Amino acid sequence: MTKDQIIAEARRRADRGLQLRLAGMTYQEVADSPRPDDSSKTLFNSAQAALMAVKKAMVRAETDEEIKDSRDLDVARTERLQRALWTRALQGDEKAISQVIRLMEMRSKLLGTQQRPSAPEMKAPEGDVVDELARRRGERRAAASD
Repeated sequence: MTKDQIIAEARRRADRGLQLRLAGMTYQEVADSPRPDDSSKTLFNSAQAALMAVKKAMVRAETDEEIKDSRDLDVARTERLQRALWTRALQGDEKAISQVIRLMEMRSKLLGTQQRPSAPEMKAPEGDVVDELARRRGERRAAASD
């Protein structure tokens, strides 16, 4: 087995140990439980080994959840700020437009949905967005004055 495979197997065993501990088993019972991949072997050599592995799995699980919670909070904040700026941006406020674009980019990075252009010419200049919003604003004003 490679080093990566050994680490992955240890994590799987630790995660299984955490599941069993959360189900109410003692550390000795966790250690004595059969391995999912080889029932002739126990999950851990001792209660102490089970305790150490379960603690590591708990830290990993908490960290993963904390990262997700933090990301979700940041995404909610960017969405709230964007909603506050949206009307001004649609009315052609260039500062609001710039801020909305930055917020959209930030949210995309947080969610991991940001796509990199394959070539520099793929990125549209910011002026195009401003011009389009200004054109729409003019159309709305013209329609309102009729």
